[in-house]
Amino acid sequence: MTVRQNDTGDNSAAADAHDDFTSLLEASSLGAPHVRTEAPPLSADVSRRPSHAAGSGLMERLEQLGTATARYVWAAAVMGASHSAELVAAIAALGAEEAAEAAETLRGARVLTESDEPGGGLEFVHPLIATTIYRTIPPALRIAMHFRASEVVYAAGLGATAAARHLLEVPGEGDPEVVARLREAAREHLRAGAPETARRVLCRALQEPPLPEDRAALLHELAGATSLIHPTATVSSLREAPAHTDQVAEAATVTAQVHRTEA
Repeated sequence: MTVRQNDTGDNSAAADAHDDFTSLLEASSLGAPHVRTEAPPLSADVSRRPSHAAGSGLMERLEQLGTATARYVWAAAVMGASHSAELVAAIAALGAEEAAEAAETLRGARVLTESDEPGGGLEFVHPLIATTIYRTIPPALRIAMHFRASEVVYAAGLGATAAARHLLEVPGEGDPEVVARLREAAREHLRAGAPETARRVLCRALQEPPLPEDRAALLHELAGATSLIHPTATVSSLREAPAHTDQVAEAATVTAQVHRTEA
């Protein structure tokens, strides 16, 4: 999915953005042309009500501010924490002018504020607001938006770890590019000294699942990450690897590693 960068708010850019969001809705509903986005109306006092009630009331309030605003704030909730307005616009499939207006409306409504994080951007005024808005996103659309977010942040140069955070929220569909991105993210996590996170990402890659010829290498990588946390589980991963490769040398290497681990 290509990231759109609309520098103007002309009609053609708005039409392209609308088509993008329509495609996102169709993908999220597995081909059905419509996805229900309404939330039942409840009181909007977020600070004094349980999150499940507050979320519905908050979205009712936001929907009164316009459809583009609701799309923008959903995308912002998917991104989480401090976020770039440009990236959120790409995820929400909004034109530049439409996104700028939505962001300004949300600042005026005291939903978003300027971030103190390096690089600026926007953030929710309170984590509870982000959480309750996130919970109002229809599940299928939330999955589709996380997948779109994974591609947007990767294309923007934010790295595989940023993309993997979103891919963890997406079910597997046997996409080799997703597997490659998750493996790249795992390597970055290992370099950063986070083997548990690397292991989680590699387990997600196995669930994609990988191509048969890539499974043994992936199991090796999982074993390496797991060895830093659970040595016994490492042996199980290594024992499974030879069953997924026709390369005799690869199988011999795996067997040798099992023997070294058990010794």
